[in-house]
Amino acid sequence: MKSYWDSLAHQFQHQQSPLRPCAEDLRLLHQSARDWQHRNPLKKLQVLLLGVTPEIAGLPWPANTFLVAVEKSKPMIELIWPGDIPGEREVVCGNWLDIKLEGRSFDLVVGDGFLTGFAYPDGYRRIAEVISRWLKPDGRLFARLFVRTEKKESLEAIMTDLRGGHVKRFDILKWRLGMAIQDNVQQGVIVDEIYRAWKRIEEQWPSLPEEVGWPRATVDTIKLYDGRTDRYAFPTIPEINDAFSLYLNPVSAAFPDYAFGECCPTLVYCRA
Repeated sequence: MKSYWDSLAHQFQHQQSPLRPCAEDLRLLHQSARDWQHRNPLKKLQVLLLGVTPEIAGLPWPANTFLVAVEKSKPMIELIWPGDIPGEREVVCGNWLDIKLEGRSFDLVVGDGFLTGFAYPDGYRRIAEVISRWLKPDGRLFARLFVRTEKKESLEAIMTDLRGGHVKRFDILKWRLGMAIQDNVQQGVIVDEIYRAWKRIEEQWPSLPEEVGWPRATVDTIKLYDGRTDRYAFPTIPEINDAFSLYLNPVSAAFPDYAFGECCPTLVYCRA
């Protein structure tokens, strides 16, 4: 079976906010990075991007910025990466946990939704340790992450919102289902269970996508979960901070105003 990311590369264009960063997410990231740079003026800014999120690669980074993206999926690089620009950005194929990068060489590490596939808490600790090793002493991690709120949502509440027309995007429903199904963050949720939850809704309400205006191509991306045993974890912000605590300390949190924005904050961390 292909890896999820290899398969997603062919359907990536059909994903919508919040699975991909929207204009408000990019504004929060850009503003946070600009504020940091004003406090830390540099002749050259070294940025590491976890993954190949094209919206982040294409941000108007300050002059004399060099961005290195690290992505292990070759199809994601071939189909999603917007291209190398000599002296400005390049992509490297590799696993974040194993790739050999010079320690303390990056001013900023940036990632969008990159923690969801890590096991909690051990995987979170491992990536926090690696990021801390990459960052310069005054460097920062800027991460838009998918988090659950302290109060767990029920499937019944989700159905009530669906009937009321309050779930505007299918990718919001996908994440709300995952968070509602998850019993605890240590176990996470098997992605096939998210798919099965959607199939039960679809069986009861087959015309739902057309009635609420969800693009069929976006709805069909959930078929990538069918039969897969990959697990996603949806921690709270305090749970992330606890897992990171040996290596990274929280600096700030910014929340977008859009629906479901409380679960998609841009978090900033410094080295512990």
